[in-house]
Amino acid sequence: MTKSVPNSAGIPDLSGVYAFRIRENVKRLGDELAIIREIEKKIRATMENNDDVRRIDDMKGIGTVNAATIVSEIGNID
Repeated sequence: MTKSVPNSAGIPDLSGVYAFRIRENVKRLGDELAIIREIEKKIRATMENNDDVRRIDDMKGIGTVNAATIVSEIGNID
């Protein structure tokens, strides 16, 4: 750890508690991102044969997950 890290937030971390909490929060966020990626993977697999999702997914800037969200909100787009 560099000398600037213990005081980078303006609070001396003499006991290392803040550094520990930051490491734990970063780890937790990494775990949450892995869960989100897995959910998105399942959404893509489930929606790959959905015609409504494919029609919306073909629009520039809209991916499969966003298209699935739109279809889930509005239903059949016909």
